[in-house]
Amino acid sequence: LDEPTSGVDPISRKQFWEIIQNQAKSGVTILVTTHYLEEANYCSRLALIYKGKIIALNTPGELKNNFPKTVLRLKVKNLVEIIEILKDNPHFINISIWQGALQIILKEENSQNALEKILKEKQIIPMELKKTSPSLEDVFVYLVNQSDEL
Repeated sequence: LDEPTSGVDPISRKQFWEIIQNQAKSGVTILVTTHYLEEANYCSRLALIYKGKIIALNTPGELKNNFPKTVLRLKVKNLVEIIEILKDNPHFINISIWQGALQIILKEENSQNALEKILKEKQIIPMELKKTSPSLEDVFVYLVNQSDEL
């Protein structure tokens, strides 16, 4: 199935995935392509592809469990403002909006100190700042960046 839920409303999208999962449970092998990484969580095995090459092959859970970097969830009042403040900082690999908060991949473990210092200097009080699990988007972005560095 080539992007079966592209352009489909959320209710129908959910129904598509229920049909796909029921077919898979009955023993049918289904190959799905999707650019919606949150939907890739429904798959039992993923091949992440970049520039025509497989850069990772595993289950969604294992891809996330084997993620080598720390990911922080930062919830603040003005997400756009804080993205502008943090966007080109060398302490962070990627910053994205995920489920109403910022998902920040730290370059190094001590990068959290740099983030906290920036927030203090800008007088931004986070509603939430904690370590979290990476999303599949985090995994993909990280692996793409690693591929480009090779």
